[in-house]
Amino acid sequence: MEARFVTCRSFQQIKPPEKSLAPSPPTVKGLLSRFGSQAQALFAPKKPRFGSSVAIHKLRETKWFKHDEQNILCAVLETGFILEVRAEDPLPADSILSPDYHMYAIAMWKKGKEKTKNPEQIDVYTVQQKGVRKRVVKTTLSAFWKKDSVIRINNVDDKQETPNSEKDIRAKLDMATKSRFERNWHNTLHFVHWCRYGETPQEARMRQSEESNTSRLAIIHHAWVIDWVRKVQKEIAQRRNFVTDQLNNVENTYDYHLLMVIVEALWTITAGKNKNTD
Repeated sequence: MEARFVTCRSFQQIKPPEKSLAPSPPTVKGLLSRFGSQAQALFAPKKPRFGSSVAIHKLRETKWFKHDEQNILCAVLETGFILEVRAEDPLPADSILSPDYHMYAIAMWKKGKEKTKNPEQIDVYTVQQKGVRKRVVKTTLSAFWKKDSVIRINNVDDKQETPNSEKDIRAKLDMATKSRFERNWHNTLHFVHWCRYGETPQEARMRQSEESNTSRLAIIHHAWVIDWVRKVQKEIAQRRNFVTDQLNNVENTYDYHLLMVIVEALWTITAGKNKNTD
């Protein structure tokens, strides 16, 4: 049998397979080179947003804005917020506003336009005297926020009451702007309070349904009481008639016996007289 030997040269050519190395974790430098600007935005230090929550809270509650601060107002204004406007103090001498100029309104961003923060995309709803009633009017921010006046966000009762959703506020405004909708608004504050915190259309329908059910139950109960009273009166009348008949029977019986006693007494007296005569 022929033997074969492996030379040193051929042995050196046979090498064991190299071990597979696990992939190294990604580094910031590697991500930057691979993803570019997206990775830079990911690892870049975060920039502070517009003000802190405390600052925004103050801007939404206590800050009176002047006309040159309109952009700041639009930045913190949300749909359904209450706006309060009043005359500047002191008023310029040539101002057409009266010192007691003071109104409230509801601010509504046009649908899909809130992110634009453009004041022209804001609809303002308030009430004005028309005839004997106050009617809801729709206007612009610039028309409501007149020259020589200041404005602020004043959600007066957010701490005591739960504000309505944007959908409910829009539904209430749509209902209030219809000519057939009748409501006696006392003033602009009464109107904005009704819009932001008042009864929603769904709650109104539920209340009306409950009131209708209550009225039906009251009518049914009233009819049942009347029927019961009639039955009682009828039964009382029947018992009264029965008692009267019984009393009449007793009286008739008593008269008969009394008559028989009298007749018997007269007969006895008459018989006695006849004996004496004989």
